[in-house]
Amino acid sequence: MTRLTEVLNRGRRPGYHGKFTNYKEVFPYKMPLPPILKDSVSNKKDKSKAAPCLEEIGLLLTCWKSSDFSMKGCEKEVKAFNKCYAASTNQPPQTGNKLSAAEVNKLLKKFPQPPHSYK
Repeated sequence: MTRLTEVLNRGRRPGYHGKFTNYKEVFPYKMPLPPILKDSVSNKKDKSKAAPCLEEIGLLLTCWKSSDFSMKGCEKEVKAFNKCYAASTNQPPQTGNKLSAAEVNKLLKKFPQPPHSYK
């Protein structure tokens, strides 16, 4: 008797190659974006370091509001704010292995990416 199952099933499934079914078709990769770097980075992480004494400022403002903006009843809050401000200004800037976003943007402007031909 003739074996017709392989012949009949050959056109039925794509990727079917005779008796070996583990051959799979190569998936066509579609590039959503070209694989190159942009000429700038975002500054999202640098914004959080802007106000170091925010809690002390809030306490000082609520004290001023409760005492009709007079300095007499708020000496403790003023001292706490001045102490925090002095501590934050006396800190040396952090130097490490990582560049800030502004430094990276400056370097990327100096050395831009070459033009690409991806479509």
